[in-house]
Parts: sequence; structure tokens; C-alpha cells
Amino acid sequence: MKPAAIMASLVDVRNIAAHKCVRLEIHVPVEQASLVMQAFGWPTAADPVPVAIARLDPVKAASEAAKAEKPARKWEHIPPAQQAGIRCEEKPFRVFLVETIAQEKPDLNEEEAAEAVRAFCGVMSRSDIGKTERSSNAWHKLDTDYQFWLRNAQ
Repeated sequence: MKPAAIMASLVDVRNIAAHKCVRLEIHVPVEQASLVMQAFGWPTAADPVPVAIARLDPVKAASEAAKAEKPARKWEHIPPAQQAGIRCEEKPFRVFLVETIAQEKPDLNEEEAAEAVRAFCGVMSRSDIGKTERSSNAWHKLDTDYQFWLRNAQ
């Protein structure tokens, strides 16, 4: 089994004198029950599962839980400027740019990719992509070409 971390709440501790240990009662949200079973199986006294216990910052844990529950937005619902920012972080997109519009460089970092995208879309800042029909159309063409390139590169 590979290591797993699952957020839960410690709700009770009991002394088990006969075994010289304490029993921890930990509640896991029912939505994560299948994760518990995948990670730990069904432990028994004869076949225990080694685990580690760590205290979480409750504020951070709550915000992480909220993030985990938030469904990912569909690509088409993300504004073009944000799409461009996301793409410039992707190594395959930067390779695509080198092969298609930035051929004078052997490799691009994120800032060079952003520069190439700004030039292609005719804007001074990626935040301007989508503010005009021309920049929006240019970005969608570039992203569509990238998707086509990705499918054919494999």
C-alpha cells in the first residue's frame, strides 16, 4: 500500500491498561470512507496497519477541505487571460510555442512564453487577452492549435 493522508477529527481518547496503550477514536467524513478502505484495508488486532498521527491547523484544514470540495471549473469557463497564464506554466505549451511561433529560441521559460503569447495576441499584458475580439480570437486560435498539436504529438 502507498502512504495516504486523510483529514479526520480526533474525538475521544481512552486508556487501555491491559495493553498499555490508548485507543483513539477518529471520525472521518463519510465522503472519504472509500479512501480509508483503499488506503488501510480492514485492520485487525492480528494484522494492524501502521499509521502516523499529526495535528492539523484547523483553519488551514478547513480551507483545504473547502478547496477539495470545490469542483474544478471547465476550461471554457475560465477567462482567456487566465487560460493564457495557465498555459504558459505548462512545459508542453512552451515546446509548442517554440515549434510554431517562437522558432528562434531553443527553449522558453514561463516569462518568454508569456511574451510570445502577448505578441501573438497583440496585447501589452496577458490580462488584456479577451478584452477585445481580436485578442480573444487570437488566443482561442492559439489554444485550439495547441490542443491539435498535443493530440498529434503523442
